[in-house]
Amino acid sequence: MKHLITLCVLLFLTSSLFAQKTGEEREGKVSFISSQNIYVEYSTTEGIAAGDTLWLKDNGKKVPAVLAGFISSKSVAGSRIGEVKLEKGTLIYAYPSVVKQEDVVVVPEEPTPVITPEQKEKARNFKPVEKKNYRGRFSPLFHTLPATGEGKGTISAENSRFMTLN
Repeated sequence: MKHLITLCVLLFLTSSLFAQKTGEEREGKVSFISSQNIYVEYSTTEGIAAGDTLWLKDNGKKVPAVLAGFISSKSVAGSRIGEVKLEKGTLIYAYPSVVKQEDVVVVPEEPTPVITPEQKEKARNFKPVEKKNYRGRFSPLFHTLPATGEGKGTISAENSRFMTLN
């Protein structure tokens, strides 16, 4: 009986380790090769994760070719494994894992304003600013113009941009 329970536990643990793969073989093509990365384009990268191995088929044998490092929606970038010869257009295969979709409902909290008693008191004692009407013309004074060395109060072409005509 002890051996049967141990065997059942062992089978359960090992089956959970191998249950991660879907059995699906996804075919992609090498789209670009840089000095550091190999870029492989797939129809979708769902189930492929960083750290997964991408495989090359050589005479029916699977050979590890690329270690996935960066994943986008349609392509995978990763580093070459070993001395595998890859060219643009080479078929690379991935064996995606099961992607578990968990139903998570996020309910956003309404922000509650925090008003201190001091702020309430200031709001009660607030007096609106009176509107003031100014009449007349405004113009700069000559002594506010930068001196050009031609003498104070003279207007050169350079300083004329500071003047406004009334």
